[in-house]
Amino acid sequence: MKIIKNQPFEVCKERSYVNCISQGLSHGTENVGFVWKNLWPVFVLNLFVNFPVSLFLWVAIAVLMPKWSEMGYVPRMTWKDQWPVAWKAFCRMLPLLGVSVFVASLCFAAFYLIGLSASLVHWAVFGGVALLMFVFLIPFEWVKLQLLYSDKSVKKCFAEYKVGLRNFSKLFSFYLLLGMMVLLVLAIASVPLVVQMLVLQQVNVAEANGDIALVPWYFWLLFFLSSVIATAVMFYVQVLFSHAEYLFWGCISASEKSRESVEEIPA
Repeated sequence: MKIIKNQPFEVCKERSYVNCISQGLSHGTENVGFVWKNLWPVFVLNLFVNFPVSLFLWVAIAVLMPKWSEMGYVPRMTWKDQWPVAWKAFCRMLPLLGVSVFVASLCFAAFYLIGLSASLVHWAVFGGVALLMFVFLIPFEWVKLQLLYSDKSVKKCFAEYKVGLRNFSKLFSFYLLLGMMVLLVLAIASVPLVVQMLVLQQVNVAEANGDIALVPWYFWLLFFLSSVIATAVMFYVQVLFSHAEYLFWGCISASEKSRESVEEIPA
């Protein structure tokens, strides 16, 4: 076992969402090496199979890292030992993923049908419905945090939707700020890969027009290295994101406990 230098931090504590992000980024940076040692097989697989493995990687980090942080050390766990924990958490997330896919399908279907009519009134209606869908989905972020970090059953976690509604402004502000930071980092890290994809697109266009476009052999090596760098940055961001989310979950949990204790005090 390797001891972490810092003491385990207090998770269930009332703090601002900005403080959750700053402390999460700091603690996640200190422990990203430990995550790599335990989850590198999933990272390698993510280079070849992107979306499903990336989703599982995010769940695995979100579930395992808080446990390690609470213990104050990183146990010598093999991937075989970690698989049941991560897989159980992944299965708990599937109903929420189904809700997200269903809502997204409705939005895309409405977008397609309204696009056929091209009516200004229809577009205004679609904008209003999309806004309502957005408001409807934001509290599900709290359901997601409960599924990841609490010991409650899936049914009870979905019943926490009303808590998400009550903390709508906190959820919106937290994920807006964190999402902007993540998009900025990923956009910078993806610049080499995007440039190379544009070059490939131009090569394909040239070949379609009958021109001869030769790509040097080292181009594909650079393309692979750019993909590895972008995936590594995404992995690093996922670690930081998970720590910030974990503290944010503790923040709202602490505020809800305080609220319940105040309500129990007789008048």
